Amino acid sequence: MMDRPTLFMTRVEALTSLGGGLLSAFLYLTVFASFAFLLPVQIAFGRCGRRAGAVASAVAAAFIIGAQAAETAFAAGVFLSEFALGLLPSLVLLAAICVMNMAFWEGRAAPYRGFAVAGVLALVAAPLVLLIGRDPGFGDFLRQRIDEMLVSPLRKQVAQAGQSYEATALLASLDAQALAALALETLASSYAVMLLAIVGGSWWIGCRVSGEGSFGRKIAGPMIAYRVPYVLVWPFLASWALVLAAIFLKAPVIYRAAAMNCALVLSALYATQGLGIVSHYLGRFKTPRPLRVALAAMAAMALLTSTAGFIVAVVLPLLGVTEIWIPYRKTKGDGA
Repeated sequence: MMDRPTLFMTRVEALTSLGGGLLSAFLYLTVFASFAFLLPVQIAFGRCGRRAGAVASAVAAAFIIGAQAAETAFAAGVFLSEFALGLLPSLVLLAAICVMNMAFWEGRAAPYRGFAVAGVLALVAAPLVLLIGRDPGFGDFLRQRIDEMLVSPLRKQVAQAGQSYEATALLASLDAQALAALALETLASSYAVMLLAIVGGSWWIGCRVSGEGSFGRKIAGPMIAYRVPYVLVWPFLASWALVLAAIFLKAPVIYRAAAMNCALVLSALYATQGLGIVSHYLGRFKTPRPLRVALAAMAAMALLTSTAGFIVAVVLPLLGVTEIWIPYRKTKGDGA
């Protein structure tokens, strides 16, 4: 359903906006499901158009502000600056999903939306990431949590298993301080691609589940047709060259993190194109949809493992970027 040129919203639009906003706020406030809180808002965009999606975003923002204000009112020692800082991530992400649906992007390939919005979000979030990385209090908190949730339980299990050579080596490697430092460095080097996954993933999934003939299906094509524009191959190659240069020249952490973030964002775009190629061949061989979904889920779970995750993370971007020279698909088009 496209945006109507009328002054008032229809009943369906109003209910979709209100329901999407309330569900979005609920998911965000649960914390454990907050990664999906943009999805209901995007479904409102996809089903009823830009106006309904904007209203859903406003409803979600209002309820999140209200809930966190009520929580702050009953909490001792919480200052206004801390309250505002706590609201910033949700409001910025809601604004980002609105930008993803602006009319400005019509006629442009989908990867441009993801790359541009992820870049702006990364710049906005950069001071916060630097602040977190340099905050001794947060570092101590993270070290304590890692020690409580990971290191101490593993030490107990290893102690119960016996003092073998493998157990002794594992005990020696369990350093909560080193693990906390590694976690902070990983966050600084990959937070941009995490933002892309949250915003870009919510945008595409929300559009595709909006139904046939919807506004969402109009602006987001199927995975099988997804292609990264040719011009982005040069930033992709340059970003990885900068990563290698930063490593070999032992550049400061901030430069390595900036290069790695850019490289990972562009790699994610090409990995999505690799998934599109895989989807093309699965459809060509008439693979049942449940099996295709199962294979996609297995690939996602493989990312959580070391060896298989490394293979998936390397193969998919390479598959996508090499389509510039190797015509894996005969379909034509420059974008999703």
